[in-house]
Formats: sequence, structure tokens, C-alpha cells
Amino acid sequence: MASPPSARRSRLAGLLDWTVTKLGYAVVDDGQNVRVQPSSALYSEDDHLPVRDRKKLIAATRDCQRNFEIASWAVRKHLDFVASFTFQCRSKDRGFRRDVEQYIADRSTRQAFDVARRHPRRRFTRLLEARRVIDGDVLALKLTDGSLQAIESDRLRDPPDVKSGSWTHGIQTDRAGRALRYAIHTRNGSNYQFERSIGAESVIHHAHWDRFDQVRGITPFASGVARLLDAHETINYAVAKAKIAQLFGLVTTRNGDDAPAPVTTDETTDDEGETKRTHEIDFGKGPVFLDLDPGEDAKFLENKTPPMELVNFIDGLISLAIKVLDIPTCWLWEEKATWHSARSAALLYLRSAAEKRADVVDVLSEWADWQFARAFGAGILRLPRGMDKIDYAWVPAGVPWWNPAQEVMADIKAVEAGFQSRSDVVLERTGREYTDLLDQLEFEEDEIRRRRIRITAAAPATIGAEPSDPSDPSDPSEDAQEPAE
Repeated sequence: MASPPSARRSRLAGLLDWTVTKLGYAVVDDGQNVRVQPSSALYSEDDHLPVRDRKKLIAATRDCQRNFEIASWAVRKHLDFVASFTFQCRSKDRGFRRDVEQYIADRSTRQAFDVARRHPRRRFTRLLEARRVIDGDVLALKLTDGSLQAIESDRLRDPPDVKSGSWTHGIQTDRAGRALRYAIHTRNGSNYQFERSIGAESVIHHAHWDRFDQVRGITPFASGVARLLDAHETINYAVAKAKIAQLFGLVTTRNGDDAPAPVTTDETTDDEGETKRTHEIDFGKGPVFLDLDPGEDAKFLENKTPPMELVNFIDGLISLAIKVLDIPTCWLWEEKATWHSARSAALLYLRSAAEKRADVVDVLSEWADWQFARAFGAGILRLPRGMDKIDYAWVPAGVPWWNPAQEVMADIKAVEAGFQSRSDVVLERTGREYTDLLDQLEFEEDEIRRRRIRITAAAPATIGAEPSDPSDPSDPSEDAQEPAE
């Protein structure tokens, strides 16, 4: 029976009215689909995501990455720009620079870097950043043999014998908020068993923080995973509807008993004595020609699915969701992007990626300083006279020229005008130090002279210069092309 109008108005008013409540994260709020008024009571971010809700949020983000192509693509694209670095020693002593870089290369192999001997530094760094994005945070334990052990977020929980309020989701802090110890658990199926607590000096905590009082990291996907799940569910429904739409039917309108093709009639009688008649038309194989009388008609049932409105709606959901990682929408639909829009979007994204790269550099620098301390203690490395520390940098992967014909000349003019240095250009475009490029060029020139090879291409230093006059007897270009004796 239909509800009276007063009851329907009451329920509608209940949906539209704001409700005073403690706001948390919507993706873990069961059945909360209405807008609510925030409470005047303020909480720490860790209290907004208690243990049970943190577990649900991690499960939702992991499941979304595992089963939805857009989510996994967004994470991989984020890692391509944020988690790829090359170690560069900047010492002026060429021999010491070579020794330091070789030492870091040796310590970056999977046998030396990962205690499980599974991941080299390159992949370990990507996985570490991926866990920060998906789970909110991750630990890297520094072991006595110089390797690292990764501890995923769900294994960090309060120990069973907690008697004070100094523990927050598996991290013990002092009154200033400084981490003291981390409680590590092992998985037993879907349950957890306390293993040990580790001092903070042996832990690298890589997390996504938004507030000063926040102890545990929270995934940036917390604000976007609901949209991704909505898009994923809507796409699945649209696919199911499209499959059903392929089961077409034929509708005929005829004046007499003649059928457009051989008809098989099947009659069945139910328990109440009613007769049901079904017809099957056999068109045979190949094309069919229907010779219909005037006034008769035959057409297939058609359902245009999915409608463009639904496609645009799904695109909008996805565009909103990937903004949690600042990824430009035009990267997802390349066919809709122009060169200028894609280029401007890339420049804006690189600006937002700078801070994220700095977080990864902090982790790599802490690991490198720890490795150097071990190397100095063991006598593997020795600082040259007059040097008190190693000057080094983690260089992100370069972004190549999009339009080399124009951008190379623009870089040359920027260097000539003093707006950029050669080091800036080489670092931005190739991800290499300019000194490494000079060393490589010097090696190539030595090899050319040693092998007495004639190179007709212009040397790098002459790119963009005015062409020389071939009739000028003082032009040394011909002599410059001759191989040195």
C-alpha cells in the first residue's frame, strides 16, 4: 500500500536535513549517502580513522587497484614521475666520485638492498611509494647486514599489552609526538599476531601526512576511492546491459497467416487448462530476403547502449577520482588532447610532483647516509683530504623533448641568455648530471681520435651557430674534421 503524502514528505525532509555527527571518511561509512553537518568537536586525523575503519579503507583501496584498470594505471603513472631516481655523486674528485657511485650501485642490487633478495633499489623504491599511495604509509626496517625489510601498513598495530595512551595505531610517541617504537605484527590468515617492537632509529617511516598531529599516514585515495568504485560498478552494469542487448528479437506485422519464413509452432497446456503457443522462425543460413505484402512490416528490436550521457557521466567520475594524484585528465584520453593542452598539463603536473619527489628523496637519502656510515666504518670508502662529507644528489628521471625541433632551440636560447645553465637543461631533459655528459663526450672524442674516424656531424658546441663561409681561407672547419694523428 502506498505511503500517505505526509509520510513521504517526512522521509524526504529527513534526507534533506543536515544531521550533526562526527565526520569521518565517507568510503568507510556504511550507508551514509546524505550530506551531514560537521560537529563542533575537533579530533585528530588518527581518531577520524580508527582501527576498524583504517582496515576497511586499506581493503577498499587495494581492491580498487587490484580490479579497476583506471586505478592501477593512475598509480603506475604516478610512480613513473615520482619514484624513479638515479644516484649522482657531485665530488670534484673524479676517482672518488667513481668509487662512491660504484659502491651505491653494488648496494642497490636485489641481493644487497632487499632482505628477501627479491627487489633491487629501483623496484623497491617504486613499491614503497606505491604502498604509501594505496595504504597510506609503509615501514622500511634497517637491518644489521645493510639491507632493508619492508613492513606493510596493516602489519603495524598496537601491541596487546598497551597500558597507556602513548600508542597510536602501532606507533609509540612521546609528548612532543616523536616516534619512539613501532609494533610489528605477522599475518596469520586474516588475523594478526604480535611479533616485536622496533626502535624508531631503525625504521624509515614513509607516509602521506596532511596534518601536524597526525601519527599514521592516510592514503590520498581516501577522498577519491568512492568515485572510482562508483565508476567501476557503473561500467560493470553497463557491460552487462550491453551483453543483454545483443540478444535481439524480430517483430513482424502481417495481414494474413503467411509467415516470412518457415514457422515451427509449439503448444503447451498448463495445470489450469490454459494453452500457450510459441513460434520459432527458421531463416536458414546466409542472407534473408523478406517479400512482404503491403501494410506488413518486420524489424529488429534495438537498444542503443550505453547512451552517451552515461559514457560522459563515467568519464566525469574517473576525471574527479584521478585528481587525488594530480594526474591530468588528458593523459587518460590522449585522443581528445591537443599538443598545447597536453604540454601545459604536463608542466603543471611536474610542479605538483616536485614535493612528492622530495618525500621519496628523503627516504633514499636516509638510506644512502646509513650506507656511507657503514662504508666508512668498515674502511670501504675514505674521504679525500679536505672533504668532510659526500656531496650527492638523487636525480629524477628526465622528461624528453616533446617537440625537439622547437624545444632544443628554445633551450639553447635560454642558455645563451643566461636564463638556464647547461646543467639545468641536461638534468631536466635526460636526468643526468652535466659532468657525466662531459665525461661521456670526452670519452667519445678520445675514441674518435684513437680510431681515426671522420665525423661529419657538427660538434655539440657549434649547434645553433651561424654557418661558416666556405670561401673563407681562415675557416678552420675543414681542419677540425681531420682526425688527430
